[in-house]
Amino acid sequence: MEAYDVVIIGVGHNGLVCAGYLLKAGYSVLVLEGRSLPGGGCTTKELMPHEAPGFKFNPCAMNHLFIFLGPVIQELELHKYGFIQGSRKFD
Repeated sequence: MEAYDVVIIGVGHNGLVCAGYLLKAGYSVLVLEGRSLPGGGCTTKELMPHEAPGFKFNPCAMNHLFIFLGPVIQELELHKYGFIQGSRKFD
C-alpha cells in the first residue's frame, strides 16, 4: 500500500489548486474524485439533455473567474498543462 502525505477529496478548482501547491512544496498527494469529470463547479457539461439538448452549462460559472485575480496561474505554471489565459473554453 502506498503512503501519501495528503489526501484531497474532490477535484474541483479548489482541490486542484491545493494539490498543485502541495506538490510544488514537495508533498506526496493523492487526489480522489467521485465523478468521471474533474473540475467540479468550473466544468462545462450538458446538464439538461432532454430540456436543452446540446446546451452546456457551467454550474458555478462565477467562481472559476476568481483564478484571474491572484497569482495561481503563474505560480503553478498552468500554461504548461494547457491553460490558455483569456480563453473562454473551460471544458
